[in-house]
Order: sequence, then C-alpha cells, then structure tokens
Amino acid sequence: MHYLKSERDDMESNKVSADYKVEIASSDQERTTLQLANHELTSTISRLKAELSGLEEEAQRYKQKCLILEPKLLETEAKLNKSKESLITHDDIQDRLNKRNLDLELELSELKNMLTRMEGNAAAHGLESSKIDNLTRAELNRTMTEWSVRLQNLLDNERSKLKSDGSSELTENSRLKVVELESKLKHEQLMHTVTKNQLRSLEEENMKLRKRLLQSKGNKKVFSSKSKEEMIREQIMQSEMRVAAQMGLPSTRLLGTTSLLTSAHSPLTLNNSTFRLSPSKLNTVDNFNGKSLLGSLGFTSPLQDRLNNTLSPDNSLRDDEIPSHG
Repeated sequence: MHYLKSERDDMESNKVSADYKVEIASSDQERTTLQLANHELTSTISRLKAELSGLEEEAQRYKQKCLILEPKLLETEAKLNKSKESLITHDDIQDRLNKRNLDLELELSELKNMLTRMEGNAAAHGLESSKIDNLTRAELNRTMTEWSVRLQNLLDNERSKLKSDGSSELTENSRLKVVELESKLKHEQLMHTVTKNQLRSLEEENMKLRKRLLQSKGNKKVFSSKSKEEMIREQIMQSEMRVAAQMGLPSTRLLGTTSLLTSAHSPLTLNNSTFRLSPSKLNTVDNFNGKSLLGSLGFTSPLQDRLNNTLSPDNSLRDDEIPSHG
C-alpha cells in the first residue's frame, strides 16, 4: 500500500513537473514575443525620429524662405503705393486741366451767343449788319481772339509744364509700372501663401509624428509597467491554483489575506486517499515565499529547484531570473 501511494505521488509529481515545464516554455515564448515587439517598436521610433528630423529641417528652410520673401514683399508693396500716388497726382492734374478747358469753352460760347444776339437785335431794328458799330464788333472779335489765345496759351503752358516735369512719361511709365508691380505683388502673395500652406502642412505632419512617437514610447512602457516581482508572483499564484485544483484542495485564496486552508486539521484527499497536513507545514499568505506548498506536500521537482534558486533567502527576487521584456 505504501508503495502504491509512493508511486502515485511520483506520478502526480511528474505531472506537476510537466505542467511547470509547459508553463516555463510558455513564459519563454512570451518573453521572445515581447522582445520582438520591443525591437519593432525601437525600429519604428528610430524611423520616426529620422522622418521628424527631416521634416524639421524642411520646415526650417521654408521659414528662412519666408523671412527672405517678406522684405521683398514689403518693398514691392511700397513701390506699388508710390506708383499709385503718382498716378493719383497725374489724374488730379488732368482733371484740373479739363475743368479749366471746360470753363474757357463755356465763356467762349457765351461770347458767341452774345454776338449772335447783337446781330439779331440789329436785324430786328431794320439795320444791316454792315452798319453795326465797328468798334463793338472789333471789341467782340478782339475779346474772342484774346480768349482763344489765352486758352491756347494755358493749354500749351500746362502741356509744357507736364513735359518739363516728365509727367506724361511718368504717367505712362507709372501705368506700366503699376501693372507690372501688381502682377509681381500677386505672384509674391501667391508664393507667400503657398509657402505658408506648405509650412502649415509640415507643422501638422510634425505634430502627428510627435504623437506617434509618444504613443510608441507609451506602448513600450506598457510592457515594462509591471514589476518583475509581481509577474513572478502571478505565475506562482496561477501554478499553485492549478496544483490545488488538480489535488482537490478546498477552494481558498492562495494569494490574499486568508490562510492556505480553512483549517490546519482539515483532511486532504488525493485519489481517494485521505491524510492530514500538520499545522507546522501550513504557511499563511503573509509568510508565503513560493516554496511552502510544494515543500509541505513533500514534492521535489526541477520547478521547485528553479523556484528555490529564483527566490533569495530574504524572499526577494534575483535579477538574473526575472523575465526580461527587452
């Protein structure tokens, strides 16, 4: 009977050892997966940094181009304003000349009308036009001639004045220059707008790359957020819970504030065989160090040896046995 019981214990131990080996292989596979993910994230971060650096250089070039174009734009606007002022001055002079010409023409028309009325009055009184007072006719003719001469002299003076000032050429040149400057200003404004749009798009792309970089760094931190000790304790807890379920232990919390079993004298049943654990072999969770349950049940396996080597005498974790996440 004792031999059968020992053989059963060995079989259970081998089964538990196989489960732990599978668990260890799964942990190693998970560690390999995490290392690959870490490598991919590192490559992505390096690539994003290179792209970000290139975009920042391009944005800097566009900023310098904007700084170079702004003085030219201001100079072009100043030339355009000056040409517009010259054109306004020329238009004012032309308006004044036209107004004077119109006034003189009105006065000349009044004199002609006066002469016509005088001839009509003379005809109404039965007088022949040849008998009109020669002095009056001579005076009227002289006045009309004088006004015509004055008008012509005034126009000639204004024209000569404009020619001496170069206003006529200035007007034509100003018109051409205004057209040229306006087209140039439109071109500069268009280039400025395009440059600003490109700079804005580069800044938006720069912000997107920064967000992606921060997200990549955040994802990388998630893999290393758990402490190494907590991960080992979680693995131990899951393994102990599976052992307890396979051995038919009462449903108790293995990691918490309760004790391992509800009673130190409660019977333990293994394959229809009942035996009791002594209270000295039962440890509470506060004193749980990863090897109490296996030790109390008398199991010795490669997994227990690994746990013994993993946990240092002061219940702390050895750094060389902690799973790495890259």
